Amino acid sequence: MFGWMIKKFTDRMLKEVMEKESAEDGLGCFFAAAINAMPYIKRCMDSSYRDELELLFRRYFHQVFENTADKLNYYSRYSSFETKIILRYHSAAVLGLLQEWTPQDTEQLDKIVHTVYLLITEGIPINPVN
Repeated sequence: MFGWMIKKFTDRMLKEVMEKESAEDGLGCFFAAAINAMPYIKRCMDSSYRDELELLFRRYFHQVFENTADKLNYYSRYSSFETKIILRYHSAAVLGLLQEWTPQDTEQLDKIVHTVYLLITEGIPINPVN
């Protein structure tokens, strides 16, 4: 049952992300949906099904990143092996950010989304401008 609910949520989230005008707007939509779902996710994680749910969340979270990268043709210049590592890295990094999310982060959401977008797509310039 939980697996079905998580899949429906991630399918809907992916559809909304892909409908945005830009990939950065899509990433912002993804963050907003995840932040809004956090209270429910935390409640689920307090159950005796924590381990199974955590595995499901990680799997579907990674699938959102993988599907988005495929549809937007990111990482096409990398090998299959490199792409898998990049996607694992980025999905785990964003999941880590969300797990430690604070109210102050919500106030800085646009800056965080922009920084994460740069990391995912092109990297942070050596001399970034504030």
